[in-house]
Amino acid sequence: MLIGVIASTKKELPREALDALRGVDWIVHCGRVGDPGVIDRLSCLAPVTGVRAEGDNPETIPFQTILLKKWAGSVVLILPELGDPMDPMPAAKREIEKVAPRVVIYGGTTRAAHVLIEGRLFVTPGEAIGVDGSLGTVALIGIEGSIARAEVVPLDGAQV
Repeated sequence: MLIGVIASTKKELPREALDALRGVDWIVHCGRVGDPGVIDRLSCLAPVTGVRAEGDNPETIPFQTILLKKWAGSVVLILPELGDPMDPMPAAKREIEKVAPRVVIYGGTTRAAHVLIEGRLFVTPGEAIGVDGSLGTVALIGIEGSIARAEVVPLDGAQV
């Protein structure tokens, strides 16, 4: 299963993000959606789910603040923020300890990253659109049973 991950669209969805996410089985939005039309445009590519971040309107963004999914045999926890994966914020740490996910997907960062810590994959897509309007990044996560891998995709074509 291939999951596309995006965050911080800030009311825009660049064509480059759509191109990068084309062919995924599922799309996760990690918050800071902005315009609900972004979700509609993403759903033309694949089913979309995600979490609502602070600032996302709960009346127009149809997501919860924490989401737990099971994809391809792996438990996936989706959060709008985590902090440092080595030392998560207390609320995030409690969720991780409670559900013991194989993958943790989170937003709230400007830079994309993925790291394996004690067998658990932590992935953040960074921001799709920078505060200055520059193109950012998305992430792709491949899951097959207990195996999960991640890749950061720069939307401007640069190497990561």
